[in-house]
Amino acid sequence: MRVGGRRDLKRFSQFLIPLVIAVFAIAAVVLFTQFTQRKTENPFKSFSEIQVGEREISVLFLGESTFVLKTVRHTIIIDPASKISRDDAKILGKVDAILITHEHSDHFVSGATLNLHQEFNCPVIVNKGAYESLKNSISEEGKLILMNSGETVILDGIIVEAVEADHPADSPLMYVVTLDDITILHASDSGFVQSLERFSGRIDLALLPIGSPSPSASPSDALEMARAVMPKKIIMMHGSASEFSEFKDLIEDSGLNTAIEEVEASKPRKISL
Repeated sequence: MRVGGRRDLKRFSQFLIPLVIAVFAIAAVVLFTQFTQRKTENPFKSFSEIQVGEREISVLFLGESTFVLKTVRHTIIIDPASKISRDDAKILGKVDAILITHEHSDHFVSGATLNLHQEFNCPVIVNKGAYESLKNSISEEGKLILMNSGETVILDGIIVEAVEADHPADSPLMYVVTLDDITILHASDSGFVQSLERFSGRIDLALLPIGSPSPSASPSDALEMARAVMPKKIIMMHGSASEFSEFKDLIEDSGLNTAIEEVEASKPRKISL
């Protein structure tokens, strides 16, 4: 009996061990597949699937100062540089306007912007420097809009106000944009300018440059911007981790009634305002 029992146990072990190995191998493949899918998930697809309601905005930050912003009825792109391909654009679907603050390559690339314009057939709002690069390529009336500081443009319910920027470029701009009763300040990579004070209390969401590689932006300049416009919420852009940390400390110490929304690059967020 003992000999037979040992034989049965040996046969059972010969069957069980490969089975356990197979189960672990399948589990490892499933976990790896899930991890890979999460890691390679297309941010434009995730963004396009976010549903927003009144007083909500969906934000896709793509690094430096590039944003895609969606409210309940409108979508805009600001400073796309070369971060949005034609394939990405197809996923986004309808875009109502593209805004360029200035002509530096981390904000604006002529060919990439032209591709997006052709894909969306939407107006492109530009400063003087970017206008010079696009004026021979976008000829349809109303599709290339040159803005100067102090001017306002209204496009199908989108209100765009141009503000002078403190930055070494050809007539650089900041934009104050109102979409579906949500007002956003995109401050390019500007230093503080006094004229921002006229928007005090009007800004729901401020996209503020915090520092490098901009020679004009800094945590202290961003704090002065926040003091000037008193936004409900702030998203930090254009800066290093240490500069972001410094700015957060400055805001905390300032006593300003505002909140910093932590938004990571290529990770879409919905924000209530």
